[in-house]
Amino acid sequence: MKRIWFVGSMGLFFLIGFIVLWQAHSEKELFVSQSLKGTVYAGDKVIYTADLEVARTPQEIERGLMHRTAMQPQQGMLFWFQDEQPRSFWMRNTLIPLDMVFITSTGRITNIIHSASPKTETLRFSTEPVQYVVELPGGTAATYGIVSGHRFAWNE
Repeated sequence: MKRIWFVGSMGLFFLIGFIVLWQAHSEKELFVSQSLKGTVYAGDKVIYTADLEVARTPQEIERGLMHRTAMQPQQGMLFWFQDEQPRSFWMRNTLIPLDMVFITSTGRITNIIHSASPKTETLRFSTEPVQYVVELPGGTAATYGIVSGHRFAWNE
């Protein structure tokens, strides 16, 4: 009887250890290696600032903000592409509504998708070629009055 209890408790110990290590690995995969301060300008006036995680690699871009359960109002993600071209995004495995801000290589906002519905595969498109896309918590653009034609800039 003692042997069965010992084997069972050792199995439970290893299972808990595996779960802890797997969780740490999963959280590490959500980490993006760089962050920047992003600012939206209406003319010369600052209307919004955010801490932006940067997604540059194909893996970071593909993962994006999937599986996040919450974001602060001043958080977002900057998707940094190598060139300007028409872009489309979906919300597969994204658990929270997001605003998608499409931005040219000069920083001009071309269009915004407001509060894209979570967990959908509907494609949301830029209205013209863009090099950058910023995802913000759903409703941010409306709350701060961010519109097409404003300028988005970030420090490097």
